[in-house]
Amino acid sequence: MDKKVCQNPYCSGYNTADRFIKVGGEKYLADRVNSSLRYQNGNFCTRHCFEEWFGIYGDRAIDFIGRKTERTINYNNISINRRRNDLALNLPNGWLDYHNSPQLRQQIETQLLSELQSNNNA
Repeated sequence: MDKKVCQNPYCSGYNTADRFIKVGGEKYLADRVNSSLRYQNGNFCTRHCFEEWFGIYGDRAIDFIGRKTERTINYNNISINRRRNDLALNLPNGWLDYHNSPQLRQQIETQLLSELQSNNNA
């Protein structure tokens, strides 16, 4: 297994007993490794380290993935959510197309709204 270390660039600066390592008779502070990485899929040793990392890099990570530009509508209706899931999964690339294509997402949401309105009028 590859050695995995805490991703917070400031982790090694915290003075705790488990962060000390010996190199040539000298003690140095170091990032925590493998067994103590319990947060965010084993990428951070503590919630504090994750929150500090997110404070530094969070906006860049969200911008890289793609920032939401439209409000999510929660109908609190399981049948609507199931129908949306069925429609999205029928797209050529499934949910990837739904999330990456505003036009396809708009088509599905329009279809859902028209179905909802026709069911309410029936």
